[in-house]
Amino acid sequence: AVVSTQSTGMTIGVYDLVVVNATEPDGQSGCEVNSCEGLCFGFSALNYKCACEDGVEISQSNSSRCGQDPVILRSTRDSIIARDIHTGVDTTVIDGISGVVSVAYHIRKDITVWADSLGDKIMSVTFDDAGNAEKKEILVHGIESLKSVDVDYITDKVYWLDTGTKSIGVVHLTGSYPMLLPLQIYTY
Repeated sequence: AVVSTQSTGMTIGVYDLVVVNATEPDGQSGCEVNSCEGLCFGFSALNYKCACEDGVEISQSNSSRCGQDPVILRSTRDSIIARDIHTGVDTTVIDGISGVVSVAYHIRKDITVWADSLGDKIMSVTFDDAGNAEKKEILVHGIESLKSVDVDYITDKVYWLDTGTKSIGVVHLTGSYPMLLPLQIYTY
């Protein structure tokens, strides 16, 4: 919710808004009894509705939480699986791929990135509103032995470890400006 004050014209954000039905005899609303993470609209002690600020959706697994449900991404050699940390339910993000050794997630752009060790390439997948997957190759040249991948969601950079060239690589999420940084590997 956004409130604008008349005297200054300044716009302020309201994050813990509670709307209460003033005719409730005991003075309690569902918001006082139940906990909403964002906004709460209380109509009676048993009747309330949670909502979230603009642009943020209510959690699918818990109607009192805002945002996406937290998950842990893991890979098998031929798929990427998301496990909901609250319910323990696994959902296949993408399958029919091969050689997955490492997975990373770009939270601002909702892009899953993985290291394909069989093809020594870095891949990504996004989904449209209908749930259709769009796979893209981020980097397919200059990698000898791909071991892991990670994403910097602030700069949109993808980093990888290449044990064949003994280097750490960096490339923009679009695949532009790939670079190798020398790496000293010590063995004991």
